[in-house]
Amino acid sequence: MGRPTLYHALTGNRPFPPPAPAGSDPVARYPQFVEKPFPIPDYVPEPIAGVIMRMLALDPGDRPTAAEATEALEPLAADVAA
Repeated sequence: MGRPTLYHALTGNRPFPPPAPAGSDPVARYPQFVEKPFPIPDYVPEPIAGVIMRMLALDPGDRPTAAEATEALEPLAADVAA
């Protein structure tokens, strides 16, 4: 599941403003390259929100790898499902 998809599944919203139409200024067309994601609502448990926000970090070097994200989220998912 992609980072924005997981955010959307948890919140019902996009993590970034909607993109501008094709042919627009690149910053308007791809806001996720220059803007931080919207905050995750408080109803999402902080440990889960924290992992998701790290997955959406602007700097790719600040994002967890897929294995790191899985390792962080698996035990949290078990808690939510219980």
